[in-house]
Amino acid sequence: MSSLGHVILQYLRSIQDIGTAIELVQYVLQPAALPPDNGAHQRLFSALATLPVLEVAVFGTVDPSDIVSTVSSLSDPNNHLFFGTDASHALRTWALNATQQGVDWAELGTSQQIVEDVSYTNADFNFVLNNATAFIQHPGSTIVSASNITSAFGSFQLLKPVPLHT
Repeated sequence: MSSLGHVILQYLRSIQDIGTAIELVQYVLQPAALPPDNGAHQRLFSALATLPVLEVAVFGTVDPSDIVSTVSSLSDPNNHLFFGTDASHALRTWALNATQQGVDWAELGTSQQIVEDVSYTNADFNFVLNNATAFIQHPGSTIVSASNITSAFGSFQLLKPVPLHT
């Protein structure tokens, strides 16, 4: 067995529920797929939070020209808002300037819709971003979450289906 095959086998063995492991393999082997949703991939969707982490190391150089797309959730794994933070602005600047690809923003990693951020000139996108940034810099009594931001993007009709990559 190859080293990669051994790693994959060990990973699949670490998944508690065999049905979830089978559904994960079937999902990965699809030629192109949206993130798993609560319908067609019910078992896999429900198990996402419990799947073991798989870390990948890259040796060598990854140049901006190697980047096909940049995707980010609006919040971090602890549900703290990422969109509008200094780090999100740095990611956006890098994606727009260095890779010239922009950022696809999604409420969650499993979201079926994204907002394509491909320039600094989209007034509606900038309105939502500026308000999120203002909230982070000067938090008040208003609660702003990834869900609020997604709703704002929806009101400007900026949400689009996740593109299928093969």
